[in-house]
Amino acid sequence: MTALAVGLGASDVLLAVMVMMVFARPDSALGLAAWLSGRDDAPDSDALESDAPESDDLALYRTVGRLRWLLLAALFAWSFVCGALITMLRM
Repeated sequence: MTALAVGLGASDVLLAVMVMMVFARPDSALGLAAWLSGRDDAPDSDALESDAPESDDLALYRTVGRLRWLLLAALFAWSFVCGALITMLRM
């Protein structure tokens, strides 16, 4: 197996682990969502569970919720591309 096939497989596994982590613990992706939105700091998960969380924190948490499905679609597409390329490399 070539190094390219191993790299494609490893990148697919890494993306799958990231997507499953975002699905299992969406609060772990708040830092990335905060950075992408231009905020300086990510809210704590305790702040989201308080009685009156800030509207910016709730909006960021909802963004992560929407981002989960986009990441899942990207994982599906990347897995398909990796499988096709690895199959072509084996021919």
